Parts: sequence; structure tokens; C-alpha cells
Amino acid sequence: MKSLITIIFYFFFVGLKLFGQSKYLDLKEKFLNADSVFVISYESKGDSNQGLEYLLKEDDFYNFLLKIKQRLNKSQRAKLIGILTNGKRISGRKSTTGYFKPRNAILIYKNASLSYIDICFSCQRINTTKDIDFDDFDIKADKWKALKQFFRNQKLIDN
Repeated sequence: MKSLITIIFYFFFVGLKLFGQSKYLDLKEKFLNADSVFVISYESKGDSNQGLEYLLKEDDFYNFLLKIKQRLNKSQRAKLIGILTNGKRISGRKSTTGYFKPRNAILIYKNASLSYIDICFSCQRINTTKDIDFDDFDIKADKWKALKQFFRNQKLIDN
């Protein structure tokens, strides 16, 4: 009976691990198969604190100011993929302070279709298009630090 319980637990945990790896493999595939990948720095004009989801949905580009746009080459893509998919998911993380006011994003273009990861370094939260299965719990503190450094190296943020 003990061996049966052990086998069940083993398959349960292996299944969880494979699910997490599959999620990261999907993200890697999206980056590698993209026609182009950009990292951007942007801000909303006026009082708007909305992210890309709102700005793109409302076609509110009048209130959208693209500050810097950097197209990533293959080695830069590989580095960014490594940052985002290295390590394990966080479980039970407490919410971070601050409010979601993203000013950076990763844009992924494939066949004239746009996917994105909208990033708020202040509150350490992200928002993505529905086709990207990636969320705040996928980014631990060390990933936030590496991601912020990556954007700094692309001259997208100063601090």
C-alpha cells in the first residue's frame, strides 16, 4: 500500500514539474518563432496610468508615447528567454506594494499578430496577452533583478 501511495505522489509531482516546464517551453517557442521581438519603454500622456492592454484596446495611441523601442537580435532574445524561464514558479507569494503602472514591455510579432508582456518594475507585476501563459508568480526576486538589468542594458530604464 505504501508503494502505491509513493507511486501516486511521484507521478503527481512529476506531472506538476512537466506542466511548469511545458509552460516555459511554450514561451521559449513563442520567442524563437517570432518574426521580431522588441523591448520598449513607454508612458501614457496626461493622467492615464493604463497599460498596453487598455491603450491597444481603446486605440488610444494619442495618449501613448513610445520613448524607446529596441529590436532584439537572436543572442538578446536568448538572454531574455533565459531570464524569464530560469528557475521555478513562486507559490504563495504575497502581493507587492504599489499600483500597476507599467512603463516597459516586450512585444512579440508573428505574422502581423502582436503578443506582449507589459511590465511594471515599481510594483513587480506583469500583464500579458491571452496567448502568453505567464504571470507574476513566474518571476521571483532574482528574475526581477535580472529583467530590470536587461532593460537597463538596452538603455530602456535609468535606475
